[in-house]
Amino acid sequence: MWTNGVCRQQCPHRYTNDLDCNADAECMWKDQGGVQWCSGDCERRPNSTFCELNTMCRWDSTSQSCDLKCDNLYDTQTDCDADDKCMWNPVTGTCTVGCDNVYSRAECQGMPTVCRWDVASTSCAKQCKYRYANETSCSVDAECSWYNGGCKVRCSRLQTTNDCRSDNECTLQESTGRCRLSCALSAQNDCNGNDWCDWLASSTCVD
Repeated sequence: MWTNGVCRQQCPHRYTNDLDCNADAECMWKDQGGVQWCSGDCERRPNSTFCELNTMCRWDSTSQSCDLKCDNLYDTQTDCDADDKCMWNPVTGTCTVGCDNVYSRAECQGMPTVCRWDVASTSCAKQCKYRYANETSCSVDAECSWYNGGCKVRCSRLQTTNDCRSDNECTLQESTGRCRLSCALSAQNDCNGNDWCDWLASSTCVD
């Protein structure tokens, strides 16, 4: 952890006994169900300013409390996912704060591999591909669609032209600036229902 201009070991690795741990202003000894360890002193920090001075801690603006960050609490996916404030990051293989417990756009966009900021609802949510593992659940979510064996964000919910153009399954409609599913991936009924697509005798949909 970075503190007062110096890189130091985080509290769980710094001390193995309560006396030394509690003597350090950045740490406090914890005992939960007989499991004891040296933790960050997050609970003692009364506001966001003091909370964020300790890089082991994170301020929860909803509960107005300073909590130990998820990656300092859990090492396994089972324990991590059992905490409703945390989630397992399959990309990094670590425990991190759950997307739905992130309340600022900046923090959400700082976790782009697993979270995305929804402008319409001004909220942070888990990326569709990590939200659902089956087509039924994915398809009933207005933000997601099932394609090629996986759940992905709908083209219409992509928020920038760059996001749209970088997605091979989406097409930017230049006349309106809207992002939509490429006609080539549309079924016949969807193709016929879109005025920008044409269904050909060769049973293909084209722009």
